[in-house]
Amino acid sequence: MDSEVGIASNESLNSRNRSQTYVIFSLIGLLTLSIIANIVLARSGKTIIKPSDNSGPTYILGSTSANKEYYLDFSNYVINYLFNVTPINVSKNFEKILGITCEPSFPQIQKYLSQSEAQIKREGLTSVWSSSGAFTFQEADKAITIEGTRKTYLADRLVSEKSQKIQTKFVMSKGTICLYSLNEVKDEIATQ
Repeated sequence: MDSEVGIASNESLNSRNRSQTYVIFSLIGLLTLSIIANIVLARSGKTIIKPSDNSGPTYILGSTSANKEYYLDFSNYVINYLFNVTPINVSKNFEKILGITCEPSFPQIQKYLSQSEAQIKREGLTSVWSSSGAFTFQEADKAITIEGTRKTYLADRLVSEKSQKIQTKFVMSKGTICLYSLNEVKDEIATQ
């Protein structure tokens, strides 16, 4: 009888070990699959940012891209700091632009901003930008061209009023956006 009980006990233990081994390897497989899925989602997933009161645009951000509304608002941010300046706030405004500028284009943009800052301070100019609301978006280039009017004042006197198209190009990496280029777009007039 003891040998029958011992054999039954051994079979019971072997059966329990097999089932526990199966459960352990299943859990390890699920954990590995979960880790891989999280890595893939972190790299290619999109984040949606929406105001709680639905008063503004919804932004959809990925690791290397974003939707049109995000680029448009970021472009307006840059242009407002660039063209809404006085001799008092020009340094701070241009610092903010340089703070979001990509490393490869930093020297070129810094040179342009330094020259503009020197002129604004030297001549005591005030500049005001008014966007017309018209814009074009080139998704492949991550570029926005915004149309508006730039007014320049000396003291309280209007010195110039100029319609302009300003193009900003951006680079996105790891969900972070930076300014790549900033140019005025000239309308080309065809001659025959």
